[in-house]
Amino acid sequence: MGSQATPPLGDTLQRALAATVVAGLRRDPALLDPLVASGSIPDRFAEADPGSSDDPVALLRDLGVALESALADAPGLVADLGIDPLDLLRRDAVAPSRLMAGSSRRRTVMAAVVLPVPRSAPVGAVVRDRRGRLVRRLGAVSLIEFDDPAGAAHGLLDLRDAAGGAMSGAAECGEVVVVGSGRYGHPVSAACRLAGTAGPGELLVTPAFRDPLGELPGVEFAFVAPRQAGDADPMAAWALARA
Repeated sequence: MGSQATPPLGDTLQRALAATVVAGLRRDPALLDPLVASGSIPDRFAEADPGSSDDPVALLRDLGVALESALADAPGLVADLGIDPLDLLRRDAVAPSRLMAGSSRRRTVMAAVVLPVPRSAPVGAVVRDRRGRLVRRLGAVSLIEFDDPAGAAHGLLDLRDAAGGAMSGAAECGEVVVVGSGRYGHPVSAACRLAGTAGPGELLVTPAFRDPLGELPGVEFAFVAPRQAGDADPMAAWALARA
């Protein structure tokens, strides 16, 4: 008789952890049932007795994809679940997933903007002319990547104008870790932290964004008092405006 191959230890641990997480979620109907009832996720995720063919790793991955899609399109659901999208994106920016095989690094500009009415401005279309692209959306928050600070400054002002001034946000320049369409690392987390301190209609940028630019036609930078974001050290910031 041939011997059956033993799964690698890492795969075994991954499946065991995924199975534990899935079981824990299913024991808390108050968490999943409202999502199923609203149609945000398929009911198979909340089944108490999953079929023997269920792969817990795949199930957990599919649940993450379904939730990401639901939360991106439903800011009301984000609020109902008590989620702070800026805080969640900030935490995810430094998650171990950024160390996945196949990742690369590049210098870029990351901006986190808050649109109270998420579709009050067509984010992707507006920033595209400024060499920007929408990377991720979670509720009212959009995460945008720009190729350079000058394009980012103009792109953020264009976007605020398109939203009728009802937009706040922040941007940071630095090296990100690229994993597929995801962006991770300090620029993402710093942009999210600083965006959380922005007042209505306020656009903030860090010294790493501001300093290399010098004078930028059509744009004004006003130094503001350092912003306190949670328990972290205060962040130096400049406010962005049209000249």
